[in-house]
Amino acid sequence: MWNEAQFTAQLIKRGNPTSSVYLIAETNQVAIDALIPESPRDEMFILREKNDKEIDKQAVFDFFSEVKKPLQKIRNPSLRKAPGKLLHP
Repeated sequence: MWNEAQFTAQLIKRGNPTSSVYLIAETNQVAIDALIPESPRDEMFILREKNDKEIDKQAVFDFFSEVKKPLQKIRNPSLRKAPGKLLHP
């Protein structure tokens, strides 16, 4: 899965270099030393420490805060608000 996610991020960035690619995973199954900053993904969010733990509310908040930043730069922010419809408001 990790290699597929990396490859897909590369394809997206190649087609649209200004796009942002975020990876959201329930738990971290990747060795920490495999998480290199030069990856084509912009950020990776892990929602739980383990499968039997609750979803971390701060991780969810951090993800939506990260996504909201570029949306606030849209020229007419009154048409697009997060959470909500973004492509066809």
